[in-house]
Amino acid sequence: MSLFQLFYVSASLHPSGHRSDMEILETAQDHNSENGITGFLLRTPTRFVQILEGTEASVHDVFSRIANDERHKSIRHIARDMVTQRYFPEWSMGFATRTDTLAANLVETLSAEAPDFQEALDMLLSIASDTMRSA
Repeated sequence: MSLFQLFYVSASLHPSGHRSDMEILETAQDHNSENGITGFLLRTPTRFVQILEGTEASVHDVFSRIANDERHKSIRHIARDMVTQRYFPEWSMGFATRTDTLAANLVETLSAEAPDFQEALDMLLSIASDTMRSA
């Protein structure tokens, strides 16, 4: 099976902790598990940062719904590519809310005119690893 990965950042229209965060997570987990999609969603005070993994068709299907979701705006693709492995094989959608320096640095990196994909990916993977350890 070909594996596709999409990495994006968007601005949230609601503050972190708003009930819509859990609605997004629950919908993603249900839909993704039915469609072979894995990934990780980071919620910062003002942003969503997400990686989706699966077949190219299934990831594009999910992303088209995300792009039309009124709970966020200013969606910016960081990377879209075929990959050889999943970074989040155990999670239909991992989730963390973070307000620490690492999350702030990640948002700053992603705000650059030409974000460093590998640096951003490494920070997001570190946050996801912390989330797994504390679960």
